[in-house]
Amino acid sequence: MSVFCRKFVKSLKNFENARFSADEEVVTFTVADSLPVVYTVGDPAYLSCVGKTETKPNQTVIWTKDEGDLPTGSRVDKGVLMLPSVHRNDEGSYTCEIVKEVDPVFSTVDLQVDDYVPIINGDPIELPPLTDEEIVNFDIEITLNSSDSKGILFETKRINSGDFLAQPVDTIHHEAKISDHGTIVYEFDVGNGRQIVETTNPINPNEWNVVKIKNDKNQVTIQLNGETATIRQHSNPLPSLSLGVNRPVFIGGRHEPTSEADDFNGIIAQVLLSGQNVGLGEARIPPSVVKYNACASRNLCLNGAKCRNTNNHQGFSCECSSKFHGEYCQWRSNSCHEENCNTGICLDNEESWQCVCPLGTSGLRCEEKIDIPQPLGFTSDTSFLAVRKPVKFESIKMKLRPTADSDEHILMYFASEYGASTKQYASLSLIDQQVVLTVNKPNMEVQKVKSEPLGAGELIDVAVRQTGSALVMTVNGNQVSEIQTDTLKPGTEIFIGGIPPGLSSPDDVVEQSFQGCVYEIFINSQDVDLQNLSSSGDISSCEESNFDDDDGVVVVDEVTVATEEPEEETTTTTEEPEPETTTTEEPTTEEPTEEPTEEPTTTEEPTTTTEEPTTTTTEPPTTTEEVYHFYETSRDSDPLEIEIPVETTTTTTEEPETARILPTDSVEEGNDVSDEEDEIAHVSTVAPDTDDYSEGTLPPDSGEEVEVEDSCVDGVCPMTTTDAPNNICINSTCGMNGQCVPRNKTHYTCECKLYYDGPTCSLFKPIEHAARFDGDAFIELSSDEFPHLTSEKDEIVAFKFKTEQPNGVLLWQGQRPTVTQMEDYISVGIVNGHLHFSYELGGGAAHLISEDRVDDGKEHSVRFERKGREGQMKIDNYREINGRSTGILAMLNVDGNIFVGGVPEISKATGGLFSNNFVGCIADVELNGVKLDLMATAIDGKNVKPCDEWMHRKRWLYRRRMR
Repeated sequence: MSVFCRKFVKSLKNFENARFSADEEVVTFTVADSLPVVYTVGDPAYLSCVGKTETKPNQTVIWTKDEGDLPTGSRVDKGVLMLPSVHRNDEGSYTCEIVKEVDPVFSTVDLQVDDYVPIINGDPIELPPLTDEEIVNFDIEITLNSSDSKGILFETKRINSGDFLAQPVDTIHHEAKISDHGTIVYEFDVGNGRQIVETTNPINPNEWNVVKIKNDKNQVTIQLNGETATIRQHSNPLPSLSLGVNRPVFIGGRHEPTSEADDFNGIIAQVLLSGQNVGLGEARIPPSVVKYNACASRNLCLNGAKCRNTNNHQGFSCECSSKFHGEYCQWRSNSCHEENCNTGICLDNEESWQCVCPLGTSGLRCEEKIDIPQPLGFTSDTSFLAVRKPVKFESIKMKLRPTADSDEHILMYFASEYGASTKQYASLSLIDQQVVLTVNKPNMEVQKVKSEPLGAGELIDVAVRQTGSALVMTVNGNQVSEIQTDTLKPGTEIFIGGIPPGLSSPDDVVEQSFQGCVYEIFINSQDVDLQNLSSSGDISSCEESNFDDDDGVVVVDEVTVATEEPEEETTTTTEEPEPETTTTEEPTTEEPTEEPTEEPTTTEEPTTTTEEPTTTTTEPPTTTEEVYHFYETSRDSDPLEIEIPVETTTTTTEEPETARILPTDSVEEGNDVSDEEDEIAHVSTVAPDTDDYSEGTLPPDSGEEVEVEDSCVDGVCPMTTTDAPNNICINSTCGMNGQCVPRNKTHYTCECKLYYDGPTCSLFKPIEHAARFDGDAFIELSSDEFPHLTSEKDEIVAFKFKTEQPNGVLLWQGQRPTVTQMEDYISVGIVNGHLHFSYELGGGAAHLISEDRVDDGKEHSVRFERKGREGQMKIDNYREINGRSTGILAMLNVDGNIFVGGVPEISKATGGLFSNNFVGCIADVELNGVKLDLMATAIDGKNVKPCDEWMHRKRWLYRRRMR
């Protein structure tokens, strides 16, 4: 049934109440512009058709409600729909149809019905009586705003109904009022005589106050504004309920006022009885009561949201657009550009989007669960924490270490309300290497106090505490100054380290997020619960090694590595002799000398000479126990132990003695050589070639010295004898996990099996979810990991990568190696710096090519989808690229395995589509939504190594045996 037909059938159902026909004479009238469509509960409403028209004889105006029937009592008068008294369930869309002989005219009016919020000036409003159960187990919550510290808040009672000629007697009575001191006094009688319970603190004049009273068979409880409740146990059991009648509940006064001093003057925003919100617009309202319109005063709702008068704790609510959410629509939503950030915040950057992920999540769309880091790292312009607002602010204490820059950064901020127009706020900032406390109060100038200048990157312990009528700030234990102000009451969350994206603040508040590490946060003397925040964004692991530290610094090859020095117990003290050093033009190795000292040390170990068959070494002092040091790297990588053979003059066998050191970071940013290679370059007998494997060496067969560099081309050296290749590998140190490849008479390289590395291929290095490829590496996965069973199902490939090479295959699946003819395939690669997604189904290949280059050394997240002939490629947060294969075939028929990062005999295997394997890092490979463990899933591979910068940071044990 069409939309018109459905509306016509509904029109017939409502025809009796909603028909307007012209007389037999020609009657002309103009349909007016839309009347106001916002009404309050209890008001009469008038809805008119939108636009202009003329009626002619026998024309009819028909009104319908899109969902449900027209409200009871509605009628149409001269084309206008009249509703005598609207209710919240009357909200919705109403359609006006002007019936013509040809082409009827339709228009729609949206009716909005807001709650009634009364302003009471002495005369109470009247609610229906409570049930017997409700009056015995009395439970009321009332929200009020008053400038007077007096007045009756409510009254209700039960009177006996035995003798109609006798004077009525109250058998149950409940009443609450504001005392002369501003406290709430609850007076009640439930059969054991009149009793009184009072709150400890007074109400806050001209602010919203919430009073909760509960009186059941066991006890009485009264609470004001969420503070400590006053509780009193009933001394005697409550008597059974006698025969009687419950009277109405009067809000804002008594049924029979005794004096004007009892009059309540103020706003009642909400009343809850037995947990149910009572619509105050349904009450009996005297003429002296007027309507409070919170939405007319100022822009209470943010980001273009619709403000509605509502029976709640503040008298209004906000209806947000799809891009925002929150009580005031202050938070950006989790979706934009048709993308979903799950629990994160989606930032709409015009042509792109970005997910700001909360604590405990990560990934392009915040889809991955991770551990909460300690300490907290603030590294992004969108980093922040939002701590739930307390009832009042008493103190804050933070320990943090900023990065060594001179920019201005926010440390803490809260205000009385959201937005830049707030009149009361407090903030802590870093400005010109000083901690600055700023406080602004209504009708006062902005007040600021500053600390003394601090050192760049210095650890800061800052605290602010409310003491009497002053805010006192201390920095590193020294009191700075104080600001005279009474207690601050946050109307927003307390924001730490940054302000959420999209939330504005006053001009005096620094908005740039903090950059550095935060070690502890205490608010009102309570440790902040990171599991129970209002929101958070882009908090990462803290790179503590970016800072200078006074304790435990060891310098290795001019690269500083932070250490945690354990306490050592020793019974004897020996002095370490000065090491003997021999000079050589060959690369040398410097090892840190472990000494039990807290001061930074820089030491040089004996230099290894490579011009003689023997090596000069200096033995460290003898000890009977191993010394352990825990290192933490300066980036997100897993430091791996490298075992380096060291030959000594006292050794009588071929078995090498090993020492273990840490890999150091590359000196130059962007260097594609791994950390481990950088270390190996210092100990190899020849400089490593461009391939990503380690070089080993054996003692020369004779004293003859081979000039390797004069005869080697691209790292490959010619053989001088035919039997040299076999001889050189007989006693190689490549071990069972490596393959020896001869280079010349005295030099060879070890090509390690998958997951093994090091000079002797003895280091087991798990790949897991991130892998580095060197142009001669690949991972092979079974075709079962990515089946192609139907053309009606979406097939999805997703991963992230980074590279500086303009050409290389990232993923390939085609036919088995035995098939020589080029048939169906699916591939992802880089061609001339652009990402290339292609698939062939038998009728002509699809080619989707990125507009921008991706060989920029930056991280790129990519997603590829194919359903039948249709394909889509999405790079980072930019709009997707769509394509289609030609022909009519839609099924992908491939039975070959899947190759990641490279393909053996690539030009032949790919039919000439690719001639280079990939060089760079690939991580988080997903096939049809399943994230692969590259180590556990692989069935074959070659020369693959971990991608250190994409591995989770851990703490590794550094150990050196000393004799």
